Amino acid sequence: MVNRLRINKRSEAVLARVRDDLAALLNSSRAPEDVRGFLLQRWARLLADISLSRGEEHPDWVAGWDTVHAMLWSLAPKQGLEEVLRLLQLLPLLVERLQDGCEALRLDKAERDIFFANLAMLHAAIVRAGLHPDTAPAQLSEHLESSEVEPLSTFAPSAGNLVESVSPVESPGQDVDATINSLLPGAR
Repeated sequence: MVNRLRINKRSEAVLARVRDDLAALLNSSRAPEDVRGFLLQRWARLLADISLSRGEEHPDWVAGWDTVHAMLWSLAPKQGLEEVLRLLQLLPLLVERLQDGCEALRLDKAERDIFFANLAMLHAAIVRAGLHPDTAPAQLSEHLESSEVEPLSTFAPSAGNLVESVSPVESPGQDVDATINSLLPGAR
């Protein structure tokens, strides 16, 4: 009984610390409320579980924080075609990692579907806003069809694992560009 109380107190302390770290990141972002809620209520639980079961040096811990930083970057306004293309390249892996995390958390399918539908609408709006209306369709089509841009499916890891091929970075206060770069092709 005493041992169980210690474990519960430790779990609660780790979860509170993770939520505090996430809240600090969210305070400097423009993430919508549903994303904030998801990160603070759901993703925090995943990170706390990883911390308690595997430790904060484990690649899953790093990948969990990489995913947070990548999602926050993905929801920030994009300026021009280059940033939009970078976002489009990032999305398949980001969505896969979020889905892996939701699976690990055993989230209800209906809750997942609502979250991912809202996230897709947010990303679509960000892409539209980041493109210049007079040149966007032709330029975007040209870049997506050119040999320089790989098909988006090539950026998703082959094994459905939350951590596959992630380069280590510092957690919460890390450099956002390093996080994004670790998720893009060539970082593996």
